[in-house]
Amino acid sequence: MADRKRMKKSGLNYVLLALLALVTLGCLGVFGWFMFRSHRKVVRYNEAVRAMETGDSSLAKLLLLETIREDRNHEAAIAKLAELLEQEGDWQGAAQLWRRASGLNAFQTEYVARYQQALLRSGGYEQLLNALERQKQKSALTPEQTVIFAFVTLKSGKAAAAGELIDSVPGEKSPLAVLVRFYLNREKLPRTELLRKLEELTSSEDPVVAFDVCETIARVRSTLGDTEGAEKFRRAAANANPRLGEPQLGDFYLQNGKFEQAAEVFHSMLKRGPDPVTAVKLGEALAAQNKLDQLKALSEQYRIGNKPMLQAGYYLDSLTAFLEKDPKRLAANLKLVDGAVRSPVARMIGLYSAIGTRDLPEVEKQLTALRDGAVPATIRERAGGMALPCIAELVRENRIEDATRLARLVQGWMKPELLLLRLITADDLRQGRLGSAEVKQALGAFPKDPVLLNAAAARALQQGEFAAALELAERNRAAGGSNPGTLFQLLAAREGLGKLDEVSAEFGAARRKQPEDTALADLYLSFCVRNRRAGELKQLAEELRQAKKTELKVLASVAEAESAVLKQDSAAAEKLLREAIAAAPSLPRLYLRLAEAQEAAGKNKEAAATLETGLKAIPADVELAYRAARLHALADDLEPAIRLYSRIADRYPDPELIRVNLSELYAAAGRSAEALKTAESAWLAKPDWPPAQESYGIRLTETGAFDRAVPVLDRRLLAAGKPELRVIQAWRTAMEGLIRQQFETKEYSACLNSCRKLSERIPNSPLAVEFREKAEKLIKK
Repeated sequence: MADRKRMKKSGLNYVLLALLALVTLGCLGVFGWFMFRSHRKVVRYNEAVRAMETGDSSLAKLLLLETIREDRNHEAAIAKLAELLEQEGDWQGAAQLWRRASGLNAFQTEYVARYQQALLRSGGYEQLLNALERQKQKSALTPEQTVIFAFVTLKSGKAAAAGELIDSVPGEKSPLAVLVRFYLNREKLPRTELLRKLEELTSSEDPVVAFDVCETIARVRSTLGDTEGAEKFRRAAANANPRLGEPQLGDFYLQNGKFEQAAEVFHSMLKRGPDPVTAVKLGEALAAQNKLDQLKALSEQYRIGNKPMLQAGYYLDSLTAFLEKDPKRLAANLKLVDGAVRSPVARMIGLYSAIGTRDLPEVEKQLTALRDGAVPATIRERAGGMALPCIAELVRENRIEDATRLARLVQGWMKPELLLLRLITADDLRQGRLGSAEVKQALGAFPKDPVLLNAAAARALQQGEFAAALELAERNRAAGGSNPGTLFQLLAAREGLGKLDEVSAEFGAARRKQPEDTALADLYLSFCVRNRRAGELKQLAEELRQAKKTELKVLASVAEAESAVLKQDSAAAEKLLREAIAAAPSLPRLYLRLAEAQEAAGKNKEAAATLETGLKAIPADVELAYRAARLHALADDLEPAIRLYSRIADRYPDPELIRVNLSELYAAAGRSAEALKTAESAWLAKPDWPPAQESYGIRLTETGAFDRAVPVLDRRLLAAGKPELRVIQAWRTAMEGLIRQQFETKEYSACLNSCRKLSERIPNSPLAVEFREKAEKLIKK
């Protein structure tokens, strides 16, 4: 028994010893791994340093990156890599590394100094400005740092602050200090003297000064139209600082059509490594030279990578498809680019694709971008040439408004085009921008142009010149104008002249040619109602009952209902209109006509209910909503009226009218802030419109803003048309409030002037007399 216990205890001890041995071996293994890893880092770092010393920068960079990847906080490796990037001229990358190194070792002041120098050389002026501002709050800047601070402050547009900084170090004579002082005083120099002195500074030993001066001269030369001189100094700037100057030089060549030189610059930049932005610009330069093979080879390099790299590849494929005139492949690749490239060339090929697919909104979007952006004249001219056939096609399709919008966008991009001139002249005529003499001149230049004759007739109708409108419409028809609008202009002009029988005959002839034309039948129905031609209404209803189209049969019910209205049989009219609504519940005019009939019979509540029913069937119809809101407002049902007006505020053809009505309803509901805001928006949109002036002026008066209310109401009182009594009362309240305010703030002269103004409109006003006497006494004291 005892032997068995001893054996059991001995076995347990062996197990414990074995576990202890395993743990010890594990610890030794882990220790050995860390020792090996640490040794490997040291060896790799030392190999990187030796590679740098022997000039093998590629190997050194590879080893340093591997070291940092293994140990993100390896201070020495980060600093060495920063030095290597400085040697390669990658000042932006060096700045990031010096900042990281200074974060790891805040006591190493050299890191901060080299970070600031790298920012200065990389053009990171805003970051450098922020860094120096932070440092200045902690400790005083050295004179050298103060000069740099003055330079970047001047670059940020704060000349006065830069002057104070540079004046604080009068002993500094460095090239950068000289440059800052020169820039601060350059406004005093004539342009020729300025350029001469700047050119003297281009030979500066300070690369920051040399680059900045070359870049400044290039900009000035470009402004003066000296392309050759600008190129010379762009090249000099690129030599002084390739990383900053080469992109600008390449862009300069692209903008000036020197595509071969641009391609050379961008090729040189891509030798440093792939970059999607540079690849896109190189692709455009190659496409401009029609170098398809090189373009395809370039696009192959951007098949893998992150999203910008892939989008660059898709864009290069788009350029290839454009050159090969493959619209399907072009559209597919542009969709994958997803608007990432927005250069003028990208806009132009986007326009080409949109024209090919008849995507008119996209055509307008691309033309607008080409109009508003900094785009070379050659690209605008080519884009205008692309758009011209599209505009002509729209005119052939009688889409005159669409054609005119595009014509205005490309106006002036190419040699004067007769089509564009005709469209724009016609639009100016429609918009009332041409006077009578100009209209006559335009018609003399284009006597048989259907677009212009149509616009001239429409203008004459708007001005009530029915005889002139008739003559123009007849000329248009005689010249072959087959637009339905021409017929409608003829009918409207004859109706305006009272030639109703001629109108009836014209309608009859037109309907015999087009018996199933719903718009024509509807127009004839409206003519009969408007002119109370009961016999023709009855005949029209009989004809429409025989029609094949459901819409025309519905119009037959409407015509019978209108006949009943003319006979003052409102019950029959309502019954027929309800039948028409049941047959065609999606026609807004049926609800509108039924509501009108109910309103004429004094059934306002029923009319509002009819319109609300129509809105349920046709929720997007603004006219139904407007009429329903008006009826609710007349019945003082404020909230339903506000709800409906708000619903159409941005969609109604006259949004300012809706806003004025809304303002009145808000005021009646006690929502003064909303009332004022809505009235102000209407007034800002139409400051000369009397209803907007009244509404805004009254709202300002109600909220106590008398100084703002008075000038608004003054304009309303001076405008044509007799103002309502409430406007005069609001003006008086505002004037009296203003007088009190001016007196309380001791503006006695202004108070006197306001008293005189009030007395002129309201003689013997007690308040004006009282405050005039008070103000005069205080002024005499």
